[in-house]
Amino acid sequence: MKILLIHPSNFEVYKNIAKSNIKLDKKSAKNPPIGLSYVAAVLKQKGYDVKILDAELHNYTHAQTVNEIKKFNPDIICSTVTTPLISTVSEFCKAAKEFNKNIITILGGPHISALPEDCIKPQCFDFGVVSEGEYTILELVEELEKGGNDFSKIKGLVYKKNGSQVVNERRELIENLDELPFPARELLDVKKYLNLFNGKPYTIVISSRGCPGQCIFCDSCVTFGRRTRFRSPNNVVDELEEIKNRFRLDYVTFCDDTFTLNKNRTIEICREILRRKLDTQFYCSSRVDTIDEDRLGWLKKAGCDTITFGVESGDQRILGVIKKGTTLDQARKAIELTKKHGIKTHASYVLGIPGETLETINKTIKFAHELDTDLAQFTIATPFPGTELWEIAKKRNLLKSTDFSKFAWYYSSVLAVEGITAEQLKQIQRDAYENYHKGKQVSA
Repeated sequence: MKILLIHPSNFEVYKNIAKSNIKLDKKSAKNPPIGLSYVAAVLKQKGYDVKILDAELHNYTHAQTVNEIKKFNPDIICSTVTTPLISTVSEFCKAAKEFNKNIITILGGPHISALPEDCIKPQCFDFGVVSEGEYTILELVEELEKGGNDFSKIKGLVYKKNGSQVVNERRELIENLDELPFPARELLDVKKYLNLFNGKPYTIVISSRGCPGQCIFCDSCVTFGRRTRFRSPNNVVDELEEIKNRFRLDYVTFCDDTFTLNKNRTIEICREILRRKLDTQFYCSSRVDTIDEDRLGWLKKAGCDTITFGVESGDQRILGVIKKGTTLDQARKAIELTKKHGIKTHASYVLGIPGETLETINKTIKFAHELDTDLAQFTIATPFPGTELWEIAKKRNLLKSTDFSKFAWYYSSVLAVEGITAEQLKQIQRDAYENYHKGKQVSA
């Protein structure tokens, strides 16, 4: 069976970014589809003919995406779906069905995990995959290959039966992440993914899954849960070594929710990088309460050049509202320590949380200037399905739109904030970017 894994283009959804005064290099703002690469690796192990179509990398239009599907002529197309891209995916799946009525369509990703039954109602969708998809998709493909239609025993699967949607029991999360093959990067044009901050070719590594944080706006837990599962340090560095030697890449972004969560493991990874003399640079994430002198010292020696922190707000009350579990003083200390060790800093902030006022938003922007990180990100609070913020928005009738294509973080506001209009909030976001130490780099 020929299987095409699709990373849909978000160009239309995020085109407002290009219209703003913030100058972004389109080529440098692309992330390799590492989730699909894991799925591809598992399928390839079983001998399946697999290809990855990264429509997002190439800014493909709908017509171009459909044309690429026709070229490969797959038996199965499987697309990852984030909330704002559900309509985009629907369009090319519908077109695929029109030129090949026998093509099978599978959806995965956070939006499907949050709204499994609703998402596959359209006729153009055949199956949905909830939570971690590697083994669910493999079992589904194996069942389809033998011509079977007994889908009831495949955990994590959503399918149609007698005109209704059936949501199977969730699959247990993968406990031993070391058992997964490394992502099939050979199916990607790896040199075309350029890091947004330094322009270097790079790839993504996920060294753990799951986040114990309680942030009300984050949808990571929808797919990966709140309990963190860690890959072993040796397994992580084995992958770094493959990236270095096989793919000739010298820069990596660790895409864990919090890379520094487990202090001993963080240090062990750094030690192993140094022991193998990999000479690899990397970017990673941290909470402001999971960083200290020891971790920073090892991270610097091992090649870490930038750390991103979810600071989120400059108002302590709002930090309580979003259940961040950190303080402003912790943020100050974390940024100060990181700078002291010669590591660049990135901070992200969320504007427009329920209960915000113009005063609290201004505090956040002022706090961003106080922290003076090398890079800054300002997003508009968006109630993604599956998050606590989504439930709050529904309960309080705060949703101004149910058009998921508008759930885009940037220059789009779907969450009502008392006393602040959507246009005000979008302008505040633009101004925050444009005024954040003019001449500095910003991330979007």
